[in-house]
Amino acid sequence: MFAFSASTEQNALRAAVRDFTTREIEPIALAQDRAGTAPLDLLEKFASLGVAARWLATAESSEEGFVAETCIAAEELAYGCAATASLIMLPALFNRLAL
Repeated sequence: MFAFSASTEQNALRAAVRDFTTREIEPIALAQDRAGTAPLDLLEKFASLGVAARWLATAESSEEGFVAETCIAAEELAYGCAATASLIMLPALFNRLAL
């Protein structure tokens, strides 16, 4: 086991994604699951938060921060709906791997 303490920036990320999840995902999650549809409009709304930009690979990016921040965001999104969390997180992760 390792010790982990979230930084101030990581706590701010958690709060922003939690707020997004509460406001945008939770109210529609059950209806989306029952209908078997994907709320594609949430991709653009999530992108407008600006938090996903930190996952894009750059020369200055660190894997350590990438992994921790990705886990924090994925956890908060999945709290509202695991399927929607996958819809939002997978493009960012594949983008990171491809670059």
